[in-house]
Amino acid sequence: MSIYPITAVCLLLVWVFTNPCLQPLLAVDPVAQKKTVNWQDIRGVNFFTSNASNAHEMWGKFDASLVDRELGWARSIGFNSLRVWLSFQTYRSDHGRFQSHLAQFLDLCKNHELTVMLVLFDCCGIESRPGAQLMTVEQAYRRFLESPTISQENKDLIRTRYKEFAEGRGKNMWVGVAKDTPFDILFWQNWSPNPGLSRMGQQDWPSLERYVDEVLRIGVNHKQVIAFDLINEPGCLFDFPDGMSRRTAEARVMEFMRHFSTYIQKKYPGAARTIGSESVERMQSLANDQTVLSFHTYQLGEELSKVLAQAVAFARSQNKPVLLT
Repeated sequence: MSIYPITAVCLLLVWVFTNPCLQPLLAVDPVAQKKTVNWQDIRGVNFFTSNASNAHEMWGKFDASLVDRELGWARSIGFNSLRVWLSFQTYRSDHGRFQSHLAQFLDLCKNHELTVMLVLFDCCGIESRPGAQLMTVEQAYRRFLESPTISQENKDLIRTRYKEFAEGRGKNMWVGVAKDTPFDILFWQNWSPNPGLSRMGQQDWPSLERYVDEVLRIGVNHKQVIAFDLINEPGCLFDFPDGMSRRTAEARVMEFMRHFSTYIQKKYPGAARTIGSESVERMQSLANDQTVLSFHTYQLGEELSKVLAQAVAFARSQNKPVLLT
């Protein structure tokens, strides 16, 4: 029996807003034919399969029959597009197997008439550590509060952020904790970044470029792929390599993001590019690196309406579609 708490496919509603005055964006395949996307028709979800607690597991434990069934569920309740996280870690383990599974996944999406946005990289989560001890969230919470290396200020922060979750609905979830695991593992649990701050330095770019090339070669030539999300939530940073400050980490992510934005723009000029920004303000600051704007918000009611109006007004000024992903 799986130790993970996920028992059903994760389908998170994506609200899609586009400027009705805009013409549909042409995503030009540099090898074959042009793709025309009517962004206003998209009704999508963030998708990963029920046998996985992160993107690395989804691709490492790829099960075509499971994928086929859960894509069918998505389509049957009215969705027509998916946002899907990829995994450099899984690619690195077995290039050929990863490529085969990606192509198979896209073919299954075609069978269900689902278009796809592929997420190349992701800043969210905590990197796994060798020798991490498996324990419940409740046990990890107590361990962090009893640790002599965590300041009282941070212990107060842990209580504020995680007490209710660690002693309530999350208490029996499992996490892997090593000596240097950040306490925010209590929130992220098994979700890990792709590839992570420790693998974003310039020395890592050649191997990551090969990964991007192999994904883009499949994606730009597949009818179902409508866009590539360069990096999910570039400002969402919780796991810093030893001695790295937040300012240095943010600079590394921006350098990394801009390198790969330019790389894709030059090598695959017809591929629609976006960045899953964690706010409208971040989306605005990165607008020049995107052909399709996208952002996230967790506001409700009037605050949500204000955020959406702000996003649409900015998209109109840029003459670009905008999606809430």
